[in-house]
Amino acid sequence: MAIKVSSLTFAPLPGGKPVLEGISFSLPFGARCLCVGRNGAGKSTLLQLLSGQKMAPAGTLEICGEDPFRGRSGQQVVLVSGGAPLRADPAIEERMAQMKVFELLGEELPDATSYLGRLMKVLDVQSFWSSYLGHLSDGQRCRVELVRRLREPKQVVLLDEITAELDMLVRQDLLDFLASESCTVLNVTHVFDACEGWATHLLRLEGGQHQLDALEPGQDIFQRVVVALSADRSAVPSHPADPADPADPAATNNVRGDVVKICELNFEYGLRGAVRVDELTLPASCRCLLLGLNGSGKSTLLNIIAGRRMAKAKILEVLGHQPFQDRALDRELCILSSEWKRQVSQMRGQLTFKDLADAALAELQQDGFDAMLLAKRMLRLVQMLGVEPTKSLGLLSDGGLRRVQLVLKLLKPAKLLLVDEVTADLDVLARDALLKFLKEESEAGCTVVYCTHILDGLQGWATHLLHLSAGCPVQLELLRGAESWTAAVLARLREDRLRPPVPPVTEDAACDEVGLPSGWQQRRSAAAAGAFGNYAWRVEATPQEEWSFKSIAPEPSNQPPAAPAMPAAPVMPVAAPAAVPAVPEPMGTGHGGYAAGPVAPVESGDPFIGRRMNQMRAEELVALGIIPPEK
Repeated sequence: MAIKVSSLTFAPLPGGKPVLEGISFSLPFGARCLCVGRNGAGKSTLLQLLSGQKMAPAGTLEICGEDPFRGRSGQQVVLVSGGAPLRADPAIEERMAQMKVFELLGEELPDATSYLGRLMKVLDVQSFWSSYLGHLSDGQRCRVELVRRLREPKQVVLLDEITAELDMLVRQDLLDFLASESCTVLNVTHVFDACEGWATHLLRLEGGQHQLDALEPGQDIFQRVVVALSADRSAVPSHPADPADPADPAATNNVRGDVVKICELNFEYGLRGAVRVDELTLPASCRCLLLGLNGSGKSTLLNIIAGRRMAKAKILEVLGHQPFQDRALDRELCILSSEWKRQVSQMRGQLTFKDLADAALAELQQDGFDAMLLAKRMLRLVQMLGVEPTKSLGLLSDGGLRRVQLVLKLLKPAKLLLVDEVTADLDVLARDALLKFLKEESEAGCTVVYCTHILDGLQGWATHLLHLSAGCPVQLELLRGAESWTAAVLARLREDRLRPPVPPVTEDAACDEVGLPSGWQQRRSAAAAGAFGNYAWRVEATPQEEWSFKSIAPEPSNQPPAAPAMPAAPVMPVAAPAAVPAVPEPMGTGHGGYAAGPVAPVESGDPFIGRRMNQMRAEELVALGIIPPEK
């Protein structure tokens, strides 16, 4: 047997309540097993025990005939975990962001016929081989992590919710690749789009207990999981409170006309185009499903709409405001993204949900929201998502931590909700409850844009479909009733994959300066990378009033020793936003393509000026004469 578990009982803390109790099952070599269960059922703990990261009682676990912790079988098993890495030291994450993909995985591409070459082709890592890790989308970073962890063949592969961030095509190709390699795969997931016909077994964990079943080809795995979890009363969330009375003006978000208006928007990262919008309007109360391949610009578009990115467009209006310049939009808009996990990573061990909820309620009441309305929404969301108020965040699973984020973010009544791939960690019942809540919010007047790679349970939910393809204008479609569009979506994604790479931008961006919006000191989103174009907040040592240029690109190796230093230039906030044209002047030698700030004179032909991030391939830098060719 590839995996053998015998009467396994495990508690995270000595003397504590067991997470797993009396677990016994076995999987033969070549089996492909899905492990399902509600958030907190112990799925990730089981994988950590099987991989040898945690010590189980002697004689309870065998991987390829040996104990994974005490024996040598750990060399035959690999665990790949999904989700945003919660690093204790931000300097490590910043250093990783400045590395290119080939620096992390190897300087040379492997032979296409080798195991590693075939794996990289399946994950399409070559398409961003020369990109900085800090410029990649969450799905692309996930693909890099998969290559890094699976670069050597293993007999047993343990996947812990790693496929949820992959687009549907890459997810299916990865599972097919592992099946072709005859690996024994135990896949913990809440996503079943590509699993029908792939999985041979289904392992369900619930309340410390388990059940292992063989799967027949053609079975509807998603519906089977929903029925299985719903049958256990402890797995069903408490019945939510009745929705607020639509007659209450405080509980409705009456918006007339178009909520989002965009015309002639082109947003670029370095010389690579990221988002192109010729014309886009989102009507009020719509439920828009945002789909596209990894790296197609979905998160970038949501960040532009939310005011986290400074973009130039002929028309860019959100709820009648300019999203980046007008702080009044903060009260009417809410965005849910994976950044929240990184923000709480350093203090999650000392905080509980109650601590964060009290602070959120106090802040919203200070902003003028009704205390009674907030209390009703808090009660409903806590019951709906099953959040434990007094449990430390450090003891929560990824799904439990995601539930906390959803309660805190959805507490504020908003006119526009932007949901950026935050449901991948939720079990199928919690995800279904959330979608029902978002539908009720939409019917009460809120506009919802939902970005996801998961199609399970979405049939009949969305009113509009927004399709993004790299280098192509966005396409918005109206969905009619329960129209079946899943096959059409997959067909479009396959067409997107066959498109040629987007050519680099050849025209220099206009070297304009934009005044910082009034009150930007209090904008939490200002700390987001790239929020102010070439300017980033130096949070480690300087106050909010001081800004400086922060380049992602490394220092050029051919910079003369006597080159003049380019000190950081302070930028002071202004009372109202205003565009001020920059005056191009000659720049001294040795700048190497860098600019210290808006006060620094630059040449109009400098390829870096006016870009969001400084991403250029080495070949492009050589062609422009910025760095010498390698010898």
